[in-house]
Amino acid sequence: MVNYRSHARDSGFTGEIPPTFFRKASGSVSGPADRIVRPAHVKFLDYEVELGLGMGAPLPVGTVVTEQDLPS
Repeated sequence: MVNYRSHARDSGFTGEIPPTFFRKASGSVSGPADRIVRPAHVKFLDYEVELGLGMGAPLPVGTVVTEQDLPS
């Protein structure tokens, strides 16, 4: 599964990318100093970086935040 069209192309996928629900399972998250455990059946490990942004205001679904809104 891929979560971005560019990731699909980089991975060699040439078909149509259907709409997907993408989630990160808690078992796949590790800390910066944690050991990486590769199960025996896994041949290739990939990496990904996630960035979280904490907002100090309620953001109802559908809210659009612009660069000008960030200071508030």
